[in-house]
Amino acid sequence: MKVCSVEGCEKKCLARGFCHTHYYRKYAHEPGFVRVYPKTCSVEGCERPYWAKGYCNTHRAQLYRYGVIKQTFYPSTMGCDVEGCAEPHCALGYCHKHYQRLVVHGDPLIVKSVLEHSPTCMIEGCNRPYAAKGYCKVHYNTHRYNAVDK
Repeated sequence: MKVCSVEGCEKKCLARGFCHTHYYRKYAHEPGFVRVYPKTCSVEGCERPYWAKGYCNTHRAQLYRYGVIKQTFYPSTMGCDVEGCAEPHCALGYCHKHYQRLVVHGDPLIVKSVLEHSPTCMIEGCNRPYAAKGYCKVHYNTHRYNAVDK
């Protein structure tokens, strides 16, 4: 085990030949000691600010998660990959709408049809507008709370 280089100190060496206490006394509090970090990410074409290990937060996370930095880069000015969609890019080359369709249904082009329903409540004699599951707000809440009690 390497020990601290300061005379009389027998603590374990942390860095640059010093223990924790002496390292921080010498380097962290010494006037003029300044750590120099790059201003931007070191990945070519990425202008995001430096986060850690020479990378921005996105590329550092990719390196940590996958062990490799993916070169695929979708700048925010890029549009959706779906033909005819002019919405801005959100994730994986798709706009928010198409990305959510991909996540939920497995296909960004799938369109689920909306169920047809009566414009008014299904309770006989009630002409209030439809709210949910065939009921108006009043009857839906009554139905919902009665269903929970049973």
